[in-house]
Amino acid sequence: MDSLNDLINAACSLLDNGFDVHNFAIWKGIALGTLVGLLGPFHYYTESFRRFTRETNRRSLLAGTGVLVATQEQIVNGTADTACQCRNEIVL
Repeated sequence: MDSLNDLINAACSLLDNGFDVHNFAIWKGIALGTLVGLLGPFHYYTESFRRFTRETNRRSLLAGTGVLVATQEQIVNGTADTACQCRNEIVL
């Protein structure tokens, strides 16, 4: 859970201290790796994060941070579905 808090705080710092493209790229990579580790690569939040952070701008940073906050709330409430691998299932 600390990693999500750290990522949320880092995003706030990026917003408060002037948006920097290089630092955004670093933040985005770490955040995506964290989401994949917590939820899996095909979870709705992981895919949403990828989609929302495609562009390199303040809006993408805000949207990506929103996904991290939602993930954190789901984990705290015990409602995060970390086994959502629906796309990997074969239906006969």
